[in-house]
Amino acid sequence: MSHVSMIELEVKDLKLLQRVCRKLGFEFIENNTLSLYSGVKSQVDAQIRLPGWKYNVGVTSKGFTYDHWGSKPDTMKHLVGLKNEYVLTVSEKVARKNRHRNRRKTKAERPGWQFVEVYV
Repeated sequence: MSHVSMIELEVKDLKLLQRVCRKLGFEFIENNTLSLYSGVKSQVDAQIRLPGWKYNVGVTSKGFTYDHWGSKPDTMKHLVGLKNEYVLTVSEKVARKNRHRNRRKTKAERPGWQFVEVYV
């Protein structure tokens, strides 16, 4: 039985992802071989060590590959937070590149939710 899952997300900027990991306190590892459940190996561009996870998360240009089996309960929030922070940071970078003012905001009616408002 396979425990491996994938979050589809274009990861075009590994250096930006590395900065996001540093900001969130996650370890970014430049290693091409990811070890998963029962010794399964997978080729990746990098790995991320998340708190409470038994296995590292693999990063490829197509997204995150992960095996959450055997990890502490309630630790998926780290992966979801990483994905969200990367998307928000990329949005801010693209807005700046196109010379648009932007601002990260939250909605009072949605605690914890963030979005990037771009002024064109």
